Amino acid sequence: SDRFQLIHFWATWCPPCRAEMPTLAVLARRDPRRLQVWAVSTDPEWGVIDRFFQGHIPAFVVRDPTGDAYRAYGVSGLPDSYLVDPHGRVVARFAGGQLWSSADMDRILDRLMSKS
Repeated sequence: SDRFQLIHFWATWCPPCRAEMPTLAVLARRDPRRLQVWAVSTDPEWGVIDRFFQGHIPAFVVRDPTGDAYRAYGVSGLPDSYLVDPHGRVVARFAGGQLWSSADMDRILDRLMSKS
């Protein structure tokens, strides 16, 4: 892929994760040809995720049932996000909750994606 990927680890039980999900959804829709967003849930089963989204789980939400991805990225807390370039290299980590749809975040992501 020639796209950047934002790998975002979260869970329905995590208050800052819940708070930032609407802005992450905005980012996921913004420029999907340039940046693909993945919200990787660490919840144990789809039922709680389905309830969180009231039966309308966005396409960018996936699960990590084995915890393999969580361990591979070295996630230490939730939420935790990694910007990965088209070659699979992590170019930035965003620990904790973010305002993904803000102008500041747009500038940060643009700068990171134009450098790589």
